[in-house]
Amino acid sequence: MLNLQGGRLLRLFDLLYRMEKLARTDPIAAHGNGSFRKSLDYNVEMLINLLQMLDAPVSIKHARTILMYSRAPKSQCDPPAFVELISRSLEELRERIKDELDDRTFHYLDPGHEKLLLAGQDAFGDEAVAAFPKASTDLAEAVACLVWGRHTACVFHLMRVMEISLYGVGKKLGVTIVSKNGEFHEWGAITRQMDDAIKNMANRDEKRRWSEVRALLDHVRHCWRNATMHPRRTYTQEEALAVFDAVKSYLRSVSTLVSREAS
Repeated sequence: MLNLQGGRLLRLFDLLYRMEKLARTDPIAAHGNGSFRKSLDYNVEMLINLLQMLDAPVSIKHARTILMYSRAPKSQCDPPAFVELISRSLEELRERIKDELDDRTFHYLDPGHEKLLLAGQDAFGDEAVAAFPKASTDLAEAVACLVWGRHTACVFHLMRVMEISLYGVGKKLGVTIVSKNGEFHEWGAITRQMDDAIKNMANRDEKRRWSEVRALLDHVRHCWRNATMHPRRTYTQEEALAVFDAVKSYLRSVSTLVSREAS
């Protein structure tokens, strides 16, 4: 996935345009000014790095030609010829970049979504990832789907995470998750078994914490899971975000109670 800061590219374009303008207005100074050449060299190098990310080979080739001109000894060309060559080359470079990017589509992410995407599975907390390592892929996919507007897919991945987490819950509480013929029990049957296990807990703090997990799990089940598995059900951005937040809360509560080995 391309991670490109648009402002960085625009600033480089602006710098190169100003250098082109400076060279045209004062060619003698531009030819003899070492800082001009150094700045040109640095900015073109930075631009090449960005163009490599954008896979723009024609523009890269043209930019490297400018570097060759810039690094040539001053004695090889007179000031007007040097500056005219640099100015024309910079102008042509801008045109080549425009041509190569004309058939590209860029998707904008607001800062909040960008931060979430970069966090990936860690958006659910280190404890959740450690407690349910088998859910790592679905956690990361849920984040990506939410960010890129695949809201129904996001909820589907979250439900897979929920099912994976139930195996850890089942092992910890002695609850049967899968039937003898290998089918996943209905969540209602699972939560009823959890009720019995929690009721028999002697430790009051442990009982309270598991009761909170049980309530969060039942909330997810009643509100979203059954509808998600129905092929006609789709989710809006607001609905997917609500599911996302609910699952995150559940995972953060249950992960402190379930060990890594239990997943």
